[in-house]
Amino acid sequence: MKRIIGKEELETPAPDPITFNGELPSIEQLVHLLAAEAMKRSVGNTAAVAEMLGISQGVVGQYLKIER
Repeated sequence: MKRIIGKEELETPAPDPITFNGELPSIEQLVHLLAAEAMKRSVGNTAAVAEMLGISQGVVGQYLKIER
């Protein structure tokens, strides 16, 4: 997978495939899983979470309020 930043082209590794055993998770469950993984990877940095998930920091903040 390639991302273009300015005039530079950077190689990024392709993500690992996601596999599910048994029943598929609901959309709500997937949102929780993605948010939790993004929080883990960003060590709680909400700006980084927002960037990873392509959402605003405000949405991340709203999500965190719901999770508490």
